[in-house]
Amino acid sequence: MDGIENYKITDIVDHHRIGSPSTKYPISFINLPLGSTSTIITKLFIEQKVELPQQIARLLLCGILSDTLILKSATTTETDVQIADYLSSLTKLDYQELGEEIIRAGSRISGRSAEEIVNQDMKEYREGGKSFTVSQIEVDGTDELMKQYEKLTQTLQSECRGRGALFSALLVTDISSLSSIMIIWGEEKFLQTLNFPRVEENAFELKGVVSRKKQLIPMLTELLQNSAD
Repeated sequence: MDGIENYKITDIVDHHRIGSPSTKYPISFINLPLGSTSTIITKLFIEQKVELPQQIARLLLCGILSDTLILKSATTTETDVQIADYLSSLTKLDYQELGEEIIRAGSRISGRSAEEIVNQDMKEYREGGKSFTVSQIEVDGTDELMKQYEKLTQTLQSECRGRGALFSALLVTDISSLSSIMIIWGEEKFLQTLNFPRVEENAFELKGVVSRKKQLIPMLTELLQNSAD
């Protein structure tokens, strides 16, 4: 996060792998292998016996459904399902209908530029002294987005070169088939290690892959480690 060094971090609650940042002082750090940070926050409310206001409960439910693709992602745990059921009962909201509405809203790409799509949900990673970025977008069918393939590839190329990264990738996740296409631009030596079916020169089919955190990043970091050996 740009500028984070200018702030005093007092607490971290997260569900991603542990990377950076470092802190100057001891802090409260809660990191659990769950599908959503919203699940962890809800658990804290329950454990501390603090009443959840309706507005916050609705936001937490939305967070879980978005993070876990309506509890269908590989990152989903039994705890996520239980907490989603709890919040659904508390808010009187049908989580299936709510989740579908959230996914539809997030997957609208009409009128959006390649730059907006790539930068909407981009994360930067470091592994073995190399940096790389992986963006993700969920869509209901990949055909419309792949019409922008050339522009998306050019945008990834610009991001990669601008950051001095090994590669920049966009994971296009089809919520209907629960699979993805990865568009990627980077050093050719690394791209040659990708053992996935090609659908375009710089695009690969990743069947059954929907989670950047639990599925794609471990695969990419393993490839990086193997290529460095």
